[in-house]
Amino acid sequence: MLTTSSSEVHSLEDAWAKYKSALDSAAREVLGPRLSAKKPRVSQATLSIIDQWRKAIQRGDTEEYRRLAALCWISLRHDKNQWAEQLHVQARTIFFVARSRMHLPTSDN
Repeated sequence: MLTTSSSEVHSLEDAWAKYKSALDSAAREVLGPRLSAKKPRVSQATLSIIDQWRKAIQRGDTEEYRRLAALCWISLRHDKNQWAEQLHVQARTIFFVARSRMHLPTSDN
């Protein structure tokens, strides 16, 4: 049976934390900040505004922060509306294709 002391576990955890931090730092330096959204409906333009907004927060620039916050919410709302419109168009297209394949009468008659 393999036993490890408390100090060995802590040193291993510390080594892992240092390695992970160095790897993350190098990746950010080489690749730049990650500009991808958790939700695909958020555009790259909105992500750019969010990034500027975060930088304003870090700088403590309250006026710029407020301006970008308003712009961010407007852009997010626009992205969501665009996404909903695309879903609507896709759903209507699927409905009309399915209806034409089943030869259902239209409600326009």
